[in-house]
Amino acid sequence: GIASGDRKNWDTPIAFDPANNQTLYYGANRLYKSTDAAGNWTAISPDLTDGSGGGNNTFGTITTIDVSPLDSDLIYAGTDDGNVWRTSNGGVTWANISVGIPNRWVTKVLADRENVNRVFVTLSGYRYGEDDGNVYRSSNRGAVWSAIGTTLPDIPINDIVKDSNGNAYLATDIGVFAAATEAYNWEVLDVAMPAVVVNDMHIHEPSNTLYAATYGRSIYSLDLNTIVLGAPETTNVATVEVFPNPAVDRVTVSLVDTANQIEVTLYDALGRMVMTYDIENEKQF
Repeated sequence: GIASGDRKNWDTPIAFDPANNQTLYYGANRLYKSTDAAGNWTAISPDLTDGSGGGNNTFGTITTIDVSPLDSDLIYAGTDDGNVWRTSNGGVTWANISVGIPNRWVTKVLADRENVNRVFVTLSGYRYGEDDGNVYRSSNRGAVWSAIGTTLPDIPINDIVKDSNGNAYLATDIGVFAAATEAYNWEVLDVAMPAVVVNDMHIHEPSNTLYAATYGRSIYSLDLNTIVLGAPETTNVATVEVFPNPAVDRVTVSLVDTANQIEVTLYDALGRMVMTYDIENEKQF
């Protein structure tokens, strides 16, 4: 039932309906649905892309599909040419909800597991030779989008998942980042993990284990019960100015504080300590 003439991505997306494991979705340039465990397929959308785009490679394809765990008729699809679509009636009608999102490769659309109206989108500028790190959230099914990746380095984002506690995790080109609250202050999840391209993630909920699949560097697992997200509370914080930002070879740290002892510690984008400086004693470690 899947037309041979339809365009298909080299990493073709397939998704299950969370409420029914006999119902699957397959992305070509159109979205297909099976209700008998892939025995038969029926197209339930028009072409959701802007066309083939020409060239020797196959573009103009669906790259990500997600079905809401709260409503099986609410389905999202993203494409390699920046389109994000939503159907609220199981594919009868479709709405393009791409307004407000940069025109980049859509790597993941995630329907929230707690709020039926909330949805996330991650993007990659890799095809366009850009390192833009983009992750967006909508609280009204894609009518309006907000960027929530301002604390991330400029890197392609390849996947997003959420655990049962509401924590969010991002797969990026330099590892996994996480955020514990809706302020989305992203932090490196585990500095012991190599700074490698992470393409895909999955959370095994019974054991609360996160699995991260990389590009050429194996698969890693992490017991999320051992992770505490969110920066600890601090007191007597100095007024600090850091410039230039971002910094490459040299950075200036300006402090205004009346404390007797101040120590400055610098970390890189992966959370690794680069240098500690004891200002009072003028000692560098």
